[in-house]
Amino acid sequence: MKLNFSIFALASMALQRCFSSGPMAANDRGLDSLIITPGSLSSDPGFNHAKAGVIYAANETELSAAWRSGNVIEAANDGNLAAGTMALSQPLTQFSTGIRDRENLQEILDRLCPMAAVGGLRFSYLSETESEEMQKREIAQLARPVNGEFAETKITGSVVDGAVDNLGIITYLDIDQGGLVPEMQQAVVQSRRNLILRSLIADALAKIDAAATADTSKNWGDAAANPDGNIREMVKNCGDARGEDANVVVLGQGAGHYRMDAYEVPTRTNGSEHGGWTMQRLAEYLQVDDVLSLKARYRSSATAAAALLGAKVYAYNARSGLMPMDSSNVKRFQHIATGGAMRVWIEVGTHRVKIIVDCYARNVVTSTVGLRKRTITWS
Repeated sequence: MKLNFSIFALASMALQRCFSSGPMAANDRGLDSLIITPGSLSSDPGFNHAKAGVIYAANETELSAAWRSGNVIEAANDGNLAAGTMALSQPLTQFSTGIRDRENLQEILDRLCPMAAVGGLRFSYLSETESEEMQKREIAQLARPVNGEFAETKITGSVVDGAVDNLGIITYLDIDQGGLVPEMQQAVVQSRRNLILRSLIADALAKIDAAATADTSKNWGDAAANPDGNIREMVKNCGDARGEDANVVVLGQGAGHYRMDAYEVPTRTNGSEHGGWTMQRLAEYLQVDDVLSLKARYRSSATAAAALLGAKVYAYNARSGLMPMDSSNVKRFQHIATGGAMRVWIEVGTHRVKIIVDCYARNVVTSTVGLRKRTITWS
């Protein structure tokens, strides 16, 4: 039968003496231990038909009927079966994977610093000091002389051992204020998930900024300013250093506004249509895979929110689906642990519910070659 909102255990072995009046639902407070084996969970057989040694399942309607008949001791959902013990909550973990927040934080993180999945908490990755793929030699340098050897070359990148960080946060909900209510728990999971994602975004931005080579700052308030030409120059500069042009451009909130303002100046004689371009159209113009206009904010005070990235532009190389040893400027190494990329743990105490949201991840600048940044001003 279909369970409407959660699974309820009817433990006949532990409560045989109570089954004389019909099947009952028991939570963890009524059981010393509860072990469910394949085939041991069955549909509710109806009152006065429970068998010893069989665990039954009941839905909300059946429990309500049992309650009215006086046959229910206490009911608990699967997330609360082990009071006082921290356990992985599959329902809340599954809920965390399907959240669509209004800022699209997961999408922003994946575009800014694409994930490279790792099979464990420790891993190895390629840290480049020089691009090796676009080299050339004079034919005479490649020709082996008679009785001689070919010219030698060395790989200048290095293999680095790394580890992901266990990132998480604990929240307590008072039972008297709805701590056992699923909607309250889901609201906490969504809030804390967003906190972790926003923190990973800020961390990636800080690492990119610290590692990037700075191109000359530009004043996009100047009448002769050409913002898209300046960005295209950064894409080219990445290619000149790396061997292939940047495929990702990140526009901070301030830079994005300055760009539109520059093209919307009434006296502008050319390029005014650029101000109304979508980011996809701009990406086509720049010949890159993605232009990320970063508008996400963080709480800077009780009454204000600041942009995660202000008047700056980044250009670099990063692609989704890469392995740890593949070439790129930045990666987010993430271990997909039991339950998913983001996990939710729950512990029900006497008066409070403890909820932990965590993941295993680390942002790494795997190569500084071709990583570019530019500060934008307006005057």
